[in-house]
Amino acid sequence: MGVWPPGYKSLGVADKVMMDLVETHGEAYSILKKRGVKVSITQNMIPFKPFSSKKRDIDETMKVDKFYNWSFLEGILDGTITTFKNKYIVRQSDLDFIGINYYFAYVVKHT
Repeated sequence: MGVWPPGYKSLGVADKVMMDLVETHGEAYSILKKRGVKVSITQNMIPFKPFSSKKRDIDETMKVDKFYNWSFLEGILDGTITTFKNKYIVRQSDLDFIGINYYFAYVVKHT
């Protein structure tokens, strides 16, 4: 959506950023675990609700939920990142625990 820095509106750039974040987490995890440090992330989870019971709204809601809430976590835990455009295999790492932030929900409508 181009809301957060660097302000790009590109699914391709978003895919690259997601892969880089997961791979960087894996590198940091390896370094920190060798030093006996517990490693965690905090994930901002957003409940996405469909605008209507129409299949297209439900399908779009599921895509947004998968990308926003689960792609990063799945990349870390099983090495698979599913984005809006593609599916990638990256180096799997791990977590010792996870923090969850929850602030608000969004309604999703297919457009």
